Amino acid sequence: MKKLTTTLMLFFCFVPGKIFAEDLMCYYKTYSLFQEISKYTKQISDKTQHCTLSCQLTIYCNKNYVISLGYLKELRDLGVYTRNIFKKNKKASPSIDDLKANKKGVDYSLEYDPDEEECFDYCLDQYEYNED
Repeated sequence: MKKLTTTLMLFFCFVPGKIFAEDLMCYYKTYSLFQEISKYTKQISDKTQHCTLSCQLTIYCNKNYVISLGYLKELRDLGVYTRNIFKKNKKASPSIDDLKANKKGVDYSLEYDPDEEECFDYCLDQYEYNED
């Protein structure tokens, strides 16, 4: 939780402009959807999580915000991964495939205007049976 908060705080420091009602909803949804999908980390694959969260966030947030958040997450993973190499702990590892899954979720959301459940179903079909 602390890592997510730190990542979000860093991101918001670099986002220019005023916060409007839409932005507040977006930030709230970022937090709440992340909490929701975190409950299923053992049941669904990593790529399914990336795709689903990106798709769902695109319903509420600007596409550029969602893509930037995905890049920040992978940058954070790179730092954690680099630090953990010496500890032989592979808990977080950066991946181009995670970024591709994020983009697939964003693209689906923009093209089909799904609800949150449709995002999950789409991403589950895309990734669950052929990765990790």
